[in-house]
Amino acid sequence: MTGTARGDTFVPTEDLIAKHYEEYIPNPTNIHLSLEGYQIVAKEFWKVIDKSKN
Repeated sequence: MTGTARGDTFVPTEDLIAKHYEEYIPNPTNIHLSLEGYQIVAKEFWKVIDKSKN
């Protein structure tokens, strides 16, 4: 069963992060985003969440 079959929504973030890769992933040996990176990703998720409220 796919995520969309369960009602999941894919939120693309790869291109967003790639635009400022060195700022959002400052340590190439650590996959975790910087605070700014997490904030920009969270904004994308909130856009989808807000749409689903309507």
